[in-house]
Amino acid sequence: MSERHRLPAGCAHYTATVQGKTFHYTVQEAPLAGLAEQARALNVKAAGYAEVDVWSVVYRANGFVGAVTMVGPDATEASVKKLATQAYQYAAQTLA
Repeated sequence: MSERHRLPAGCAHYTATVQGKTFHYTVQEAPLAGLAEQARALNVKAAGYAEVDVWSVVYRANGFVGAVTMVGPDATEASVKKLATQAYQYAAQTLA
């Protein structure tokens, strides 16, 4: 993966304060093969806070862009990939 397609180093870790409590976040990304022309998965986790697990897939296809996001303790990489694949297939049929 080329440098220009990577998450900027300053975005991989950050902190946020909500109602006086500070959370430390980690962001990871990975390319996804086999979905649209190009796709990436992103995962955002807050250390010490199980309810904050965010998985997103963003994809680019022939003339459109799509995104799917799942949030919560039951969100997983596999489930967001499955949902993104379904969303892409529907969009490809509908927008073709």
